[in-house]
Amino acid sequence: TAAGQLWASRLSVLAVSVTAMVFVFMHLDSSVLEWNYLSMALRGSGIFLPLTFCIFFPGRVRASMGVAAMGAGIFAALFWKHISPWEINSLLPALVYNLFFLLIGLLAKSSVICYIIDKGQPPTSVGCQSFYCGRTALSLGKD
Repeated sequence: TAAGQLWASRLSVLAVSVTAMVFVFMHLDSSVLEWNYLSMALRGSGIFLPLTFCIFFPGRVRASMGVAAMGAGIFAALFWKHISPWEINSLLPALVYNLFFLLIGLLAKSSVICYIIDKGQPPTSVGCQSFYCGRTALSLGKD
């Protein structure tokens, strides 16, 4: 039945997740985990907060501050381990740098970093570059 297949699917996902967690905790000193953490830090600091601000505060963050936030977050993610005396995951300071620049851009209340438009419609600002994602497009604007 469909309900039985759904439960089998859920239990298999749970089993794989638990097995992966047990494996990770048994091999915490593995260098593969370090590369995974770096990968998360690079993706999280380069995209997560700028995209979140783009969606929740459309047209309220300066483009230059959005780009600066991306650059600072990626820089912190790459070099935090080498320049900091503290032994914390580089994702956290990278997100802090991200947030710092995004808040400056939000408080400056200047031009657009991005706005959401309907798919198929041209951007309303001259010189915008659109990235289509499903039904909407995220556009980076001018300062």
